[in-house]
Amino acid sequence: MVTPQPRLDLPELASERLRFRAVNDGDVDDIFQIYSDREALEYFAREPMQSRDDAMKMVRGNLLPSLDEKALAWAICLADSDRMIGTFTLFHIDLTNRRAEVGYILNRKFWGKGYASEALQRIIRYCFDDLEFGRLEADVDPANHGSLKLLERHGFEREGYFRRRWFMRGAWYDSVMFGLLNPAVD
Repeated sequence: MVTPQPRLDLPELASERLRFRAVNDGDVDDIFQIYSDREALEYFAREPMQSRDDAMKMVRGNLLPSLDEKALAWAICLADSDRMIGTFTLFHIDLTNRRAEVGYILNRKFWGKGYASEALQRIIRYCFDDLEFGRLEADVDPANHGSLKLLERHGFEREGYFRRRWFMRGAWYDSVMFGLLNPAVD
């Protein structure tokens, strides 16, 4: 007998100052503002968006609630206004082995206010407590000191260094792989 896989849905989540909800068509302008900002994308494996149409394609193509149960993408919003300030994605979800990779980006106007830390903490709690994942992973450019510090503050450990892992903008980039184990899972 085959054991059915659990269904993965996109729940709304909340923290003290943030709300996590599905991305929708009303977020197109905020998506464009974030993903057209060359500085915000400095360590992202993508070129900045050139038009609002690019943002609409992103919303419709890969930020809708559940991507064939291999990824979940949330809009990170301010709790008191529902203004989208970033995205948080769980991807490479492996339900059989109870693990996923995390990815996040914030509008640069909201950097330095602790929102990324609060968002990461909430998603870790969701993954470990609700989904009972045993492991989370992150792939980070070694020059992205802000993200490196953020992950380490939340208990992620450096597990590997991959040279020339990404080719973008005409150059090779290295990658640091991080892992975080759920202490409640043996």
